[in-house]
Amino acid sequence: MKKFEHKKFGKLEVLDFTTKQYQEYSTRIEDAANKNFVVFRIELVKACLELGMIKCEPELTAEGVDSEKPNRVMWLADKTAEAIAEAVNIDPLD
Repeated sequence: MKKFEHKKFGKLEVLDFTTKQYQEYSTRIEDAANKNFVVFRIELVKACLELGMIKCEPELTAEGVDSEKPNRVMWLADKTAEAIAEAVNIDPLD
């Protein structure tokens, strides 16, 4: 689990996730990866919210992402992607 906090955007908690959740996340964002970067980042946040991989404060649902301010969604996407990359990274020295 990894937590982030921003005075303007609130809190983000990237929860521990299973291989099944990670697989579903990868499948859901695959189509968005072939579109522009903004679409990819929005879909990343939606997928993680739907799969229960992240919690936000103030609360945000996947359905509410489209109505949220763009800078908050981009911050959530960046921090979520950072935490996911860290979680699936394999250190060759371990």
